[in-house]
Amino acid sequence: MSFHWCDNLHTAVFSPRDYQVELLAAAFERNTMICLGHKSSKEFIALKLLQELGHKQRLLDNKIAIYLSTSKAPAMFTMLQHLTDLRVCQEPSTTFDDLPRGFNVYILQPKTCLHLMREGVLKMEKVYLLVLDDCHQDTLFADMREIFSSFYKIEDLQDMPKVLGLAGPLHSAGCDLAELSAMLNGLEKTVKCRTETASDIVTVLR
Repeated sequence: MSFHWCDNLHTAVFSPRDYQVELLAAAFERNTMICLGHKSSKEFIALKLLQELGHKQRLLDNKIAIYLSTSKAPAMFTMLQHLTDLRVCQEPSTTFDDLPRGFNVYILQPKTCLHLMREGVLKMEKVYLLVLDDCHQDTLFADMREIFSSFYKIEDLQDMPKVLGLAGPLHSAGCDLAELSAMLNGLEKTVKCRTETASDIVTVLR
């Protein structure tokens, strides 16, 4: 099954922008928190990272990816289903006490992920990529901080998953620079990421 796209789309519509390529390259190299305004731009980077890293992991280690979102990320679920060959499991509305087998990507709420890790059902060592959707929001932060402080082991970094944080744009943070800097430093320390935004800010704002 696939979507029926309109016929009159420009040929460059599905081509990545330069800043998306730049940020994706950064995400490949290290744990990265991306600060962008357009949700579709962040979702594209997450999608490509899941797709590229997933191919290797399925062949070698049979690890999984976790996409944390308070909204269950319906757009990401749909894109992964229709644009990749990854098998995706979205958290149901009912109680979720176990992980169904046979999936490559699990879209979970942070509180569910924390519960599964506390129960020993989900182990950080079995995850190759951890994506944090809207990681700057208060609704995500408390559970996310507990996940990283209790289960992300810096001393065993080679066994820990790569982390991709998706945050809002810096230019519309609504606070002074000193406060913004302190907030970013705290968030970077919590999720073990380095903040990145595109070098060509004019391209991002178009």
